[in-house]
Amino acid sequence: MFGFLKAPKADWGGRAFDVHPASGKPLLPLGGGIYILAKEELVGLADHLAGQTRYSALYIGETGDFADRLRPSRHEEWQRAVDFGMTHVHVLSMLGATKAERLAVERELRERYRPTLNLPPLRVPTLGNPAGLCW
Repeated sequence: MFGFLKAPKADWGGRAFDVHPASGKPLLPLGGGIYILAKEELVGLADHLAGQTRYSALYIGETGDFADRLRPSRHEEWQRAVDFGMTHVHVLSMLGATKAERLAVERELRERYRPTLNLPPLRVPTLGNPAGLCW
């Protein structure tokens, strides 16, 4: 009679992630898994009319506790993801998985999608920045 509102899905490496807006308080699954701080990309008119949405991964991480990790004040890359245009948080529940299993999936997805905020900073020394750190 009464249905539960289900989050839309996004495919990352053949896995169906729940998609939540980055603003507001999403209803996150219990436990942990993999999460992606993502940016919605513009699509062509045909894709838009077909209901297609495209995302780029800004940051991919793993956690044993979504509720704790996905709070803006607790995530070291949250503000930078916002600065880079983050619009959504994608989550893949891996309830019952070990940390090693979560890390394996995280590593696979990072290698495949190479998210901007997971990459090491470029080093370009300048007069005002001798260490050469830049993004």
